[in-house]
Amino acid sequence: TMPPQLHIAMLAVLGVPLVSSRQAVLLDGPEWDFVTDTNPSDPTAPIPPPWVGASVRASVDTGDDVAIVGASTAWQQQPPPWEQSGPITVPGCWSSATSALMTASTAYGNATPTRSHHYIGLAWYSRQVQISCANNANPWLVIDHGIHRRARAFARHTGEPWTLLFDHTGYLDQAEAVIPFPTADIEIAIGIDATVHPSTDPLMGAADLDTDGTNLGGWGGLNGHVSLECRPPSMWIVGAPHVTHSPVTTASQGNPVNVSVAVNLTSAEGESTVVTLAIVIVDTTTNTTVATLTTKGTRPGVVIGETTITSAQLWDPEAPHLYTVYVTATAGSATDDAQTRFGIRTITRNGHQFIINGRPLFLPGYGDDSVYPLTVAPPRNKDEYLKKLTFAHAHGFRFVRHHSSVLPDEYFDAADEVGVLISPELPCVYKQYYDMAGPIGLAEYARTWTAYITRLRNHPSVFDWAMCNEYATGIKQGPELYAAAKALDPTRLVIDADGLFGWSPNDTEYLRPTLDFHSVQFDVKHLPLTHPTKFEFEGTPSRPVISHETGNYNTFPRLQPLIDAFGRANSSILPYWLTPSLAKLEAAGLLAENELWSNCSEFLYRTCWKSNIEGLRKNSMISGYEWWLLVDYWGGNNGLTDSFEVPKSIADSISGFHGNTVLLQDGLAVAYTSNATIEIAVSVSNFGAVDIAAGATLQWNVTAREHSESGQLEFKTPATVGLVSLIGNISVTLPDVGTTHTTDPAPLAVTVSVALLSSVAGPGEVDVRNAWTSTVYPAFVDGPSPPNWNLTLESMDLAQQCMFDDCVVIPDGALPSSLVKNRVHLTTTFQDRYLQIAQAGGVVVLVPNGTASFYPTDVTSYKQAWWVGNAKDNNAGSVVYPSAQTLFGPDIAPEGWADWTWWRMIDEAQTFILDNFGADQQPEVLVRAIDIVTLSRSKALLFRMAVGKGYVIGVGLNVLQECPRTKTGGAECPMPEKAWVFDRILRNAGDILTANQL
Repeated sequence: TMPPQLHIAMLAVLGVPLVSSRQAVLLDGPEWDFVTDTNPSDPTAPIPPPWVGASVRASVDTGDDVAIVGASTAWQQQPPPWEQSGPITVPGCWSSATSALMTASTAYGNATPTRSHHYIGLAWYSRQVQISCANNANPWLVIDHGIHRRARAFARHTGEPWTLLFDHTGYLDQAEAVIPFPTADIEIAIGIDATVHPSTDPLMGAADLDTDGTNLGGWGGLNGHVSLECRPPSMWIVGAPHVTHSPVTTASQGNPVNVSVAVNLTSAEGESTVVTLAIVIVDTTTNTTVATLTTKGTRPGVVIGETTITSAQLWDPEAPHLYTVYVTATAGSATDDAQTRFGIRTITRNGHQFIINGRPLFLPGYGDDSVYPLTVAPPRNKDEYLKKLTFAHAHGFRFVRHHSSVLPDEYFDAADEVGVLISPELPCVYKQYYDMAGPIGLAEYARTWTAYITRLRNHPSVFDWAMCNEYATGIKQGPELYAAAKALDPTRLVIDADGLFGWSPNDTEYLRPTLDFHSVQFDVKHLPLTHPTKFEFEGTPSRPVISHETGNYNTFPRLQPLIDAFGRANSSILPYWLTPSLAKLEAAGLLAENELWSNCSEFLYRTCWKSNIEGLRKNSMISGYEWWLLVDYWGGNNGLTDSFEVPKSIADSISGFHGNTVLLQDGLAVAYTSNATIEIAVSVSNFGAVDIAAGATLQWNVTAREHSESGQLEFKTPATVGLVSLIGNISVTLPDVGTTHTTDPAPLAVTVSVALLSSVAGPGEVDVRNAWTSTVYPAFVDGPSPPNWNLTLESMDLAQQCMFDDCVVIPDGALPSSLVKNRVHLTTTFQDRYLQIAQAGGVVVLVPNGTASFYPTDVTSYKQAWWVGNAKDNNAGSVVYPSAQTLFGPDIAPEGWADWTWWRMIDEAQTFILDNFGADQQPEVLVRAIDIVTLSRSKALLFRMAVGKGYVIGVGLNVLQECPRTKTGGAECPMPEKAWVFDRILRNAGDILTANQL
């Protein structure tokens, strides 16, 4: 009986959280009955005849809709008998691990190569419910969103005919209808058709599980919150109040900010009366009232109230502060209330920079491809999203792009709280899908777009509204949808495509007004190691630029643990890309190495990312990137976590190159030789909260085992936010590690580490440090080979590569058979004669040139395979076994894998395919190339193998120099790592020969 204005004020003063006064029954839970309808009772009236792109609601009725409703007599008898039904949980999809039907026989589908059970078609949900609305309120059936894909809802008193409530297409907006008869005990039946009709219902995205060649086949279900809600008969608030505020900068923190609250009100037909709004704004963190007001307006229509928060706390990814606004509308005896949460923040653009609250913003972001093995459909549980987003934020991510998907409301609530900016994207996955849409389908795109923008626009975590994935030329609805977004949400950034190709700052095609910023696909085939200018461009962009779907590097998974995880989860999605690999490794006797392979491939994953991001951060005109992906995608392994969000081994070691502020270097070489000097320039890409002041210091250290040198660099000028600033230079002379002919020479690993002192780290920057490695090698010098080697070469070209000054060139076939066993033979081809040489007791060193031979080879790259990889792009990493570390020295691979100092020896190298050898006949692999999981071949970059009385050493590594030594000068080639490795391989061949002779 308390007046609503006083009611709100009292609760706000007491600090009590406010809830809606609407009487409602939430119908979530496992109490629903479920049955598939694979043989509808009326084959002439499929569900529906035909489907359309709009709900049957008064506000969006069309001629087509009316015709369908008028022809729905057969539908009203359509819900089937329920004797064969089973229980199912709502919200959810009918083939998820959480479905109660997981143990049913064939109630909803059959097994496929990728799914344990799968059904796309018509199915029915039903349940009994009791509700009796007070104060003459009307009961409404409401599904907030998540109908996948189309629904017809019916209601009846038990035993009476069914009444059609609505016919709804679209899974990203609300479906609702009044129940036109008194309620007490009623039965609800909802028919869901999961079939895709591209012309009329074209929405397709990553969350629909039927793109990118996975053949997962989509899903169906009622993944929305279902409720019966009592609404006042003559007036109610439509949707959430829309909150806007005056523009803010960092100077606005703690100062007054004007806030506007717009409330959309209905009224009975023909009724227009004065309405009073009581508005209270509560600080969600402190639960204290910060603003109140009462205002009047007329209904139907939008009533706006304006007030001021006197000491505003801003929302920022580093400090995500939130408010809640509570509204009560009163008109005579009619009342209704609503609430929504919001944050105070302003994101704009200034030339090539994003600006948040007045300061430049960098987006260290990631990509999300909707991988949910437990629920299949995106979860409707905020805790699930809090877990993922908290992990992402703790690991330096402040932005996420959702590939062709808009997640449920719970996700945006979690992002608001954690402080991660979101780029939701209209389910327009690729050009070919969009182009299949007919007039009704295009209308569905437009209606869906405006529906979810209206629903989500209060969330401060929403960074932009994106239309289509990689439709680089822009969709034909681009201007229409852009204008609609700006009308509904004027300050938010909008783009018509995420993924622009062949981009340049002055490309007129990409200067169209429907692109507020540019998400550019840079070179995906190379790292900056092999393409140093990949992130450079001519000119200054007029709009901000981010790197679209960056990285996509593939690791090798932990097969048995991951397969077991799918089994424990009872997921309907099968680990179809993992089980063949497990069988193949087991047959080859290599399964015991799986953990080693995974660890080593994850080391390379980190290195690829470090090279890529540091290369990008050197260009201050690039404002972010999409780390593709955070979670492994089906069929691939390109995430920072596996499919169940279990972090990979290197997840906690990416902060040095991934964050708001990153320290960078230029000049560090892959390899050095004795007494060389390291000369590097250190700079900082600063997108922290504040400038780094002049006089700040950077600590540096250069270490090579017991050799260490350290110092400090002072910032001579401020490092301005939004720029890359040079700090200074480091120069260190490396130790003498001898020559190739010194007794027991060995390379030394070198680490260069830098750190900003904590006093200069801005808010959100717990620590700012980075490190890089290199190797110092013994210098190459001419000299004779050890006694009794008799190193034989097949050509003069190889003579220029020989590491000793007494190599002998003897053309193939010219050496008497009686002498072959006493020689080391160096060849680039392996024909039958060399097999005979090895069988007779010789040692053959094969450095293949790609020509087909007894040992089949393939070409690899240093960079890991892109996306899910393929037969030509298949590298997942390397293993440098202890035998190789003994041969080359432990510091050449201190972590047991080929780090970046090997990249010139591995990129475009030959890998030996060893699958033809049985598990008990495998060569001794010294350096392994790890294949992508879908191929899982046994590959070697370096191996030794006994053949008859002799040996074959297969060298796939790039050890032949591009700048061969000369016989007279003995000059050292610029690639000391190649010289050292080749020298050690030849010496090992000689050692084997000597042992055979003994």
